[in-house]
Amino acid sequence: MPYKDPEKAKANKRKYQKTHAKQLKVMYGKWYKENREKVLKRSKKWSKENPEKVKEAKKKYAKENREKINEITRRKYAKNPERFGKWAKANPEKAREGRRKHYEKNREKVLEGHIKYAKENREKIREGGRIYRKENPEKILERRKKYYENNREKILEKNKKWAEENPEKVIEAKKKYARENPEKTKESTKKYAKSHPEEVREMHRRWSKKNPSANTMEMTKYRRKHKECEWSNGICKSLNEQKKLPEVHHILPKHKYPKYIDGDYNGRDGLDFARKGNNFICYCSFHHYAYHFLYATKRNDKKHESAFRLLKYNLEKWISVNKISYEDLMIDLARMY
Repeated sequence: MPYKDPEKAKANKRKYQKTHAKQLKVMYGKWYKENREKVLKRSKKWSKENPEKVKEAKKKYAKENREKINEITRRKYAKNPERFGKWAKANPEKAREGRRKHYEKNREKVLEGHIKYAKENREKIREGGRIYRKENPEKILERRKKYYENNREKILEKNKKWAEENPEKVIEAKKKYARENPEKTKESTKKYAKSHPEEVREMHRRWSKKNPSANTMEMTKYRRKHKECEWSNGICKSLNEQKKLPEVHHILPKHKYPKYIDGDYNGRDGLDFARKGNNFICYCSFHHYAYHFLYATKRNDKKHESAFRLLKYNLEKWISVNKISYEDLMIDLARMY
């Protein structure tokens, strides 16, 4: 008979439980309510006697019902978030040690879970990172400092490699920083020049060779013959006498056409000066600045931005000498758009 063989008895019992699941659920539920204390006492006793079986059963249930457990946990957390994390807060060292042990034991599994979560929740992670950095700037700074101290050589090597692969991005980043931090840039440049005089001299020699001076003899001659701004109209025309000589400007940009730096863009040698100077035009400090400003902004030609700092300095001197309102100049500049 089946009940004499334990394996057959178990199989028969399981079969009966599957076919009569609803009836058994109602019956066990009723019996559990009537004998709750007795059941709990017996379960507790059995759990103490069989810890390994309990652990195995919990693992099996968690694996088969992961989503269900997560949903219950989320609901509980939403109702009472303070209830969670109490032990970890009270025992930070033990909690850290427990996490470390778990990571060492399940490294591959943990990393796989992190990668999967990161792929599915990219925006959520970014937003969380932004909020954390905003709320904890000191912690972030301290962590970066510590990491840099421990991995200095590695970081420098990585940065050097990236800079070699992305020279254009490096130049753009430096320019942006210089624009946004002029005082800091000026101070750091002075400091570097003081501690590396030979390198700075060599750098200036190379730059001068590559970028010959725009103030040539031909330009000086042209300036002496044209003592007024040649812009068709503007605020400078209202001045009875400009107290600062105009600046000579290259019609064809020097950075695009360096061979026409002396003004003769016909490209023929042996012409007298009466035929030269056709690449020159004289502007006051304001219209010289306006020309480069409009090219840089309207035509988005970033090469013209390099002249801004010097031209702005000249413009401020021109404003001061001629006693013109800066606001009036900006109004005049806006009309040119």
